[in-house]
Amino acid sequence: MLGCLLPIGLPGQDVDVSRKVENLGLPNWAGQDYAPSISPDGRFLIFQSDRPGKYENQNLWFSINSNSAQPTEQADWSVPVPLFLPMEGEPSRTMQILEDGEPPGTFTINSDGFEGMASLVYRTDDENRLRPVEIYFTSYKDDQSKRDGYEGLNIYFSRYRDSRWSRPEHLNIINSDFDDRMPHVSHDGRYMYFVSNRPGGYGGNDIWMSQRDLTTGQWSAPVNGGAVWNTGYNEIAPTLSPDQRTLFFSSDRPGGLGHYDFYLSRWNGYVWQAARNLGEPFNSSRDEEYVSMTHDGLWIYFASDRRELDARGEFDLYRVGVPEWLRSPYEILFTGQVLDSTTRRPLGIDATIKVFFERQVLVTTSRVFRKDPESTAFNNFAVKLETGREYRVQFSAPGYHPVDLRLNYTGNVSADKIDRRIIYMRPVIETGPEEEVQKRVITGRVVDAETNLLLRSSSVVLLPAEGGVEPVTVTEGRFAVAIERGTRFTLRATAEGYEPAQQVFTEGPDLTEIVLKLRRQGGNDNVEPGTEEPCADNQPECLDNIRLFFGHDSAEIRAIDRRWIALAVRILKAHPELKISVEGHTSTPGALPYNQKLSEQRAANVRQALIAAGINADRMITIGYNYSRPLASSENDEADRARNRRVEFRRCTDANPCDASP
Repeated sequence: MLGCLLPIGLPGQDVDVSRKVENLGLPNWAGQDYAPSISPDGRFLIFQSDRPGKYENQNLWFSINSNSAQPTEQADWSVPVPLFLPMEGEPSRTMQILEDGEPPGTFTINSDGFEGMASLVYRTDDENRLRPVEIYFTSYKDDQSKRDGYEGLNIYFSRYRDSRWSRPEHLNIINSDFDDRMPHVSHDGRYMYFVSNRPGGYGGNDIWMSQRDLTTGQWSAPVNGGAVWNTGYNEIAPTLSPDQRTLFFSSDRPGGLGHYDFYLSRWNGYVWQAARNLGEPFNSSRDEEYVSMTHDGLWIYFASDRRELDARGEFDLYRVGVPEWLRSPYEILFTGQVLDSTTRRPLGIDATIKVFFERQVLVTTSRVFRKDPESTAFNNFAVKLETGREYRVQFSAPGYHPVDLRLNYTGNVSADKIDRRIIYMRPVIETGPEEEVQKRVITGRVVDAETNLLLRSSSVVLLPAEGGVEPVTVTEGRFAVAIERGTRFTLRATAEGYEPAQQVFTEGPDLTEIVLKLRRQGGNDNVEPGTEEPCADNQPECLDNIRLFFGHDSAEIRAIDRRWIALAVRILKAHPELKISVEGHTSTPGALPYNQKLSEQRAANVRQALIAAGINADRMITIGYNYSRPLASSENDEADRARNRRVEFRRCTDANPCDASP
């Protein structure tokens, strides 16, 4: 046995991370004990078993740990009894309850049919007692269970309302005429993850999910969890960690220790990360299925048919202490200011911030102080990151040398969860006292006249009053020019697929930023196309400025955007060596895999349209970025959200390869 262990994460205390897997003992029998679901406080263990009892077939049972108040000490499990609700009192250590049936005034979902794979939602009542308020489970439509439903396995639920439990109901919106099973509902009751072999997946059994509107109680139509979890093999038994930031599941995909292995996927605040094998001691050469974690983060319960000396049956229930590396990361707010190193004041322009970690890149910007540009008292950038990894952060802005920063949030990280920094950026043109009087650096943007979005592939030249042409460096549509004070100057902007624009400016205190607006050749999205064909010379750079926008919650290509599909096809056919990445985006952040799937689907639909028009599929990859690269940062403005619902193209080059994941 484990003896006395200290809780993980308590400051100043050592934690044993070499914990061994422990067979639960008394709750197991010679047959199958499966699908454990531990209550948040570690007191109630609900599981599926085929042991003899009042009902035939597989049923739900439960056992109580009378030593749950001492979670680091040895558990003391009661003799299991068939599940009844509410779970009050201590089940007898004899078989009296089994012989007499459920106690009076209780409710059971068990029958002579099949009941198993349960997920319970708990809430604290008025007396501060933790009680289950919902139960979701798997069953059949058959004569034994006397339940309605579709063919195959179905998901049912019962809810505690008005001081009683409701009769189990079939979830019509979730179930299909295929096997739908192994439901897991998140702690907040908002998300359901389950397993199905219905069409539309990646093969075998896949993880699917649904979101519930907590106002109406209605579940959304299920969507496939996507390639980050699913493969052409079988993925089963999805469960969440208590903080809902780690998804555990089992899979028989190649590369494991044997049969079904445990995998986990982390939510990094923007997307679900690629799944990784948990390795030993969680996995063995046999089957490991169904993770359930206590809310204190101390214990993981699971089922396995591993063959060990203390194994009692075909499938047994086990538990193991959560090691340090597996404990859920917590959120760090990386925040601060971006300042000019010479003036020690905000730049006067938005700086681009790229955060690199693993195979992902998060792109955001700092914000200009519009009301009080002199102020240094407030933060002008904030990025949510996580502990347990290292980051490289790159700050860039037109007219300034880039700044690279390394962040290490591994090991012992301060619990204040805020990392505030001041980033000083050095101007490209550094001026002395006399030159500073004569010249000023002014920043600018080249944007689409209709959408006001940056034109990533654009050029700017300075036409001084005395004549000549001076090229201006433009990065992703942003630039900076050094202008003598009080003088007039002319800037000319061009971009593939857009009409050139030329504008005269006068340096002065009112000129804080230059915005050069270009109109598309042949008309914009919201007007009838003109006679001039955009990108008539088929330059590859034109692809950088194509954006297709989508309706809310839609991956359907709009009719008005079909001309941009045709334009991309024309350029790709003119340059058969060109390869591209088709990149989908959504409008709002959230932990829901639905948005990730939606961004992938938008990209996939555009790719399919290009294939249908004659572009070889090998020349394209698709990436879904969810909300990790918004063009507009406001989540509350519909115009901004509409700009973020888009697909863009990126040309693959040696310097910018297209084999990176989002």
